[in-house]
Amino acid sequence: MMKKTIIWLSVAAMLAVPLRSSYAGDKEWATAGKIMAGLAALAILSEVVSDHAPVQHVVYAPAPHPRRVIYVQAPRRVWVEGRQVEVVREEWVPAYTERLWVPPAYDRVWVATPRGGFWREVLVQRGHYQEVWHPGQRVLRRELEWVPAHWEDI
Repeated sequence: MMKKTIIWLSVAAMLAVPLRSSYAGDKEWATAGKIMAGLAALAILSEVVSDHAPVQHVVYAPAPHPRRVIYVQAPRRVWVEGRQVEVVREEWVPAYTERLWVPPAYDRVWVATPRGGFWREVLVQRGHYQEVWHPGQRVLRRELEWVPAHWEDI
């Protein structure tokens, strides 16, 4: 109540003060000043006259995201017959020595005679065994594997 009384008295004092006359060239500024003083007095009066509580600034929480609806279909089951499947497996073959037979080598030679001549096969190298070293290596082996019949989800 005390606050309203002080505001009313200050508004009455502002209205009672005589306005000084303006000089040539100051007309625009004087008019602007009068308008500003009137607006300030109007704001103060509206604050005094209103009986509601002061405005509180409300901070709004952001709206929640819309919910996604996901439709899930039940899985279809299919019977798959048993079958053979080709499987490729990698295997390590250790190093080993192999004994190989090298067959004899022959060459054709022309043998000249008084009546002409003829071709004859001559032994160039005798047959023999040879030791061959094979280093260890990885080998891909293809095998057939049986997959039994079963249910499968699509």
